[in-house]
This record gives sequence, C-alpha cells and structure tokens, in this order.
Amino acid sequence: MRPITQIIDGVRARCRPNFLLGLRLSPERFDVHLPDIIDVAKIVLAAGKIDFLDMSLWDSFKEPEDEAFKGRSLLSYLTSWSAVMWRWG
Repeated sequence: MRPITQIIDGVRARCRPNFLLGLRLSPERFDVHLPDIIDVAKIVLAAGKIDFLDMSLWDSFKEPEDEAFKGRSLLSYLTSWSAVMWRWG
C-alpha cells in the first residue's frame, strides 16, 4: 500500500493540479487477495488524490477464486461498499 500512495504523492507533487491521474488495480492477480485490494481502493479513493480508479476485472460477472467469497460476482464486492463517494464512469 505504501508504495502506491508514495507514487501518487510524487506524481501529484510534480504535475499541475489539472493533471488527470488514475490508478489501475487488479484483484486476484499477482498474489493480491480480494479483501486487500478492496482496502487499497477505499484508502486511495478516500485520500482524494486520484481522479479515477480502474478495476481490472476481465470478467465482472466472474466469482472470486477464494472459496470464502464464492456466491457473488467480483463486481458486486467492489460496488457493495460506500465508505467514500464515487461515481461510475
């Protein structure tokens, strides 16, 4: 998590305020677990330092690989929390 926020802070420090900055996260890839990627997304969005978040789902209707999260789509896990205000784009 820390490297992500440091990179965002570094880019923001070096760019004009109107520079469009986004972050792409890939749940269930690169040994990242679904709850962890949701936490990262919440923290980054709450900080308000990015303009958009791209969640790489490949198949948004696919169920998570982790047995503990089966029975719902990946997309439903990412849209079920409302810790921060965000818009669909």
